[in-house]
Amino acid sequence: MMYALDTIFGITWHMDKCIDFYERILGMTAVSKSPYWTEFVLDNGVRFALHPPGDDGLCTVNGGWICALRVIDLSVVEDSLRKNGVDVGVRHQIPGGELITISDPDGRPVQVVQRF
Repeated sequence: MMYALDTIFGITWHMDKCIDFYERILGMTAVSKSPYWTEFVLDNGVRFALHPPGDDGLCTVNGGWICALRVIDLSVVEDSLRKNGVDVGVRHQIPGGELITISDPDGRPVQVVQRF
């Protein structure tokens, strides 16, 4: 039986730019880096990774996932993102919190969520 999210990963055409974005802009730390797989481990143990497109069928054409990263103070993170030149979307109220949506260097949406 499945009981927890282990890993979420996105296909990237720009591994170096994405590593820089997630480390420098979002403050994550990569626990492993290679041209084929870069992995970050969040505080709750969930693994967040990047993988280039390849012959393994992992290149999303239609549909896909949106990663939502939880933060303690959305205003602080939003200010930091803007100072780093990130285009920050409109703040949205959601059940139990609020979020903003940004894009990584591949144009993949990333939501930043604060729960109340």
